[in-house]
Amino acid sequence: MNYNKYIDKIMMAFLRREEEKEVKEAKRYKVPEPDDTDFFPTVTKSWEELVNKYQPSPWIDGIGFEHDFMTLFNAPQGFPFKRIYCNTDVASDLDFIFEDVLRLGLEKEFKTFDGCFNIRKIRGSKTKYSLHAYGLAVDFNAATNRMGTAGDMHPDVVDIFTACGWRWGGYFKRRDPMHFQRAWNC
Repeated sequence: MNYNKYIDKIMMAFLRREEEKEVKEAKRYKVPEPDDTDFFPTVTKSWEELVNKYQPSPWIDGIGFEHDFMTLFNAPQGFPFKRIYCNTDVASDLDFIFEDVLRLGLEKEFKTFDGCFNIRKIRGSKTKYSLHAYGLAVDFNAATNRMGTAGDMHPDVVDIFTACGWRWGGYFKRRDPMHFQRAWNC
């Protein structure tokens, strides 16, 4: 047998095995569907895990918190808003997210930016603060994505955020389609 043919056979077998591994990995990490409630608990950090990093708490020491953890994120050109005052971890995620949004030509799907940093408790809670209180959540297109509605958030925008480890409020039991919150590192 010719040495080159032998090497080619070995390489082809190796590439087939690698391809099979990739297919298995892709099946293991499925993209969540709106009704796939099993996906998020395995990927999403608990509220405590997310916020424990950010001490002192914003409502106890607002100035120290803001100095240590908040930044002004500059949105890329093409979006209808220029800046987002958010957590530094969110800013690094938004770089990746907005890059993908621009690459896919979806920047026109963002009509308005409607909030990020807002020191308040979770609706209905007397003890837990919202992820907005830590600058870890953002709201877009509030006028057409009211709480309790299906909203009109573009599915590709939702996919970009969720692929980067964020949760979309449209998947919550009490739908909030304007809302995206950081659930994992991008």
